[in-house]
Amino acid sequence: MSKKTVVEFIEEWQTGFFIMLSSLIAGSIGGFLFGQVELNTIVGFGVGFLLMFLSASYVLYGR
Repeated sequence: MSKKTVVEFIEEWQTGFFIMLSSLIAGSIGGFLFGQVELNTIVGFGVGFLLMFLSASYVLYGR
């Protein structure tokens, strides 16, 4: 197990936080755009969240 410095730990935590925050924002926008019916809002939120999370993770961490 490699030891991380405090700075590396904080950078990793911040990256994860911003991935989750951007995913929540994208999910909210997706839910708002497709939100004519409650089920569409839930599906739009889920799809937006998932796509943003996957794309941000891919960009930052690679395959």
